[in-house]
Amino acid sequence: MTIRLGRDKVLDAGVEWTVTRRANPHLMVVGQSGMGKTEALYNVYKEMFRRGVQPRITHAIVFDEAHRASRMKLLPRLAAECRKFGLALILASQSARDFDTALFSNITSYLLLRMTDQDAHALARNITTSDEARRVTDRLKQIEKYHALFFREGQRHPAYLELMPPNSEEYTTLRTTS
Repeated sequence: MTIRLGRDKVLDAGVEWTVTRRANPHLMVVGQSGMGKTEALYNVYKEMFRRGVQPRITHAIVFDEAHRASRMKLLPRLAAECRKFGLALILASQSARDFDTALFSNITSYLLLRMTDQDAHALARNITTSDEARRVTDRLKQIEKYHALFFREGQRHPAYLELMPPNSEEYTTLRTTS
């Protein structure tokens, strides 16, 4: 299942998140209030159901405001085990520093919008190399509204993208031709 997220601002190309059972099918969306998390989740939600049931990943668990459950040990275990049951897990939160570090080892795709210094530091420390952490932290604090860095499995560097508005002509064209 491929879900269109937006356009890469550097390469001027579409950015997609490929959800498969063989790879890690989980995504974490993090950003301050008003930066586009809800819109990003809405696009993911609409795209998954538009495509219908697929042979491998059959359902997705979308958990908005996931930081409210961050103290529970359930989230890292859910991320570790739901793939074998054909489930993708999508977590959205305003805060990353509240999550158990075990969660980060089970998620390989991150859609990161502008965030506070503390959250940027916590995420960069958990998902990048120590050499890249400061640069990524600085970028995460300065991202424009409705823009994001997209980290995914198998890519050395994140894509810098503009989120695709749900009612854009490009999204409508994608929906009618796919």
